[in-house]
Amino acid sequence: MKKISVIVPVYNTEEYIEKCIRSIMNQTYKNMEIIIVNDGCTDNSIKVVEELKKSDDRIIIVNQENQGVSAARNAGLEKASGEYVAFVDSDDYLDEKMYEKLVNYMEDNDADLVSARAFIVERNSMPGENDYNNYVDLFTSKKQVLKAYADAFLTIAVWDKLFTRKVIGNTRFDSTVFCEDAKFVLDVCENARRILCTSERLYYHLKRTGNSLTNTSFNKFYMTLYTYMKDERDKMIRKNSEYEEYAKKIYFNTLHHLIKVYKRDWDHKKLDDYHIEEIDLLLGEMNAFLIDNERFIDSKSYINAKDIVELLTFRLNGVRGK
Repeated sequence: MKKISVIVPVYNTEEYIEKCIRSIMNQTYKNMEIIIVNDGCTDNSIKVVEELKKSDDRIIIVNQENQGVSAARNAGLEKASGEYVAFVDSDDYLDEKMYEKLVNYMEDNDADLVSARAFIVERNSMPGENDYNNYVDLFTSKKQVLKAYADAFLTIAVWDKLFTRKVIGNTRFDSTVFCEDAKFVLDVCENARRILCTSERLYYHLKRTGNSLTNTSFNKFYMTLYTYMKDERDKMIRKNSEYEEYAKKIYFNTLHHLIKVYKRDWDHKKLDDYHIEEIDLLLGEMNAFLIDNERFIDSKSYINAKDIVELLTFRLNGVRGK
């Protein structure tokens, strides 16, 4: 039985951390090390972990000054000794059979990466049930892997996945790019031979106010994702012209995500600056994409993107007229 290194970055989540760690401790798959990276906690989170450690010697605590989730995950990767690697956010929790199921998928299909789905849990609410037909898809070429990523069969989160240590290799999280999970997963795909995606929801992701992302409105840092994905699009197409469709769809998904974030923050009156230079660039790029590359996306995405571009253009013209 191969070992899983489960990496949990922790920063001030004492209200949630015990449920999170117990859901890992209680997995039906037992051969694990649970690497808790204390990212400079100032509350009682680590005291809770230390109590749990007394009854489970699989728990390893790594302490560091506060550097953010990317640095904490990277510290966990340096400590990891398992053949498999998983990531868990410290306010989330797992189905008790999650890793048993993912390992079985991994080994039965000789996969490098297995991706499941998650329940999104609102604070003080109960998640739903798996009340749909489960699908399982295996992608066995670079072109298919890119298709899975472009079509969101392969999600951009890292916490609903199991990786082989080999497929991660020297890939690390990059804190200089917004949405570092998306970059990490795409970078890992460069090394992947075979990935498996299942629609079964095995992870419970808590959606709460008060975390850094929820409290942050659109700003210049968000544009680092645009720059990264634009460069990746060009690299993919140069590498193999057969990747063009998926490279461009991935790029469209990035543009679409960023302008939706901008619209969301405007709707919620969270913009402290209109960032006109940045949003003009994104809207111009999206307009050009919709004119030249409509064939790469479905009609629903096309209409939604066009509507947002037109709405934001109208709003910004009003701001400029003041």
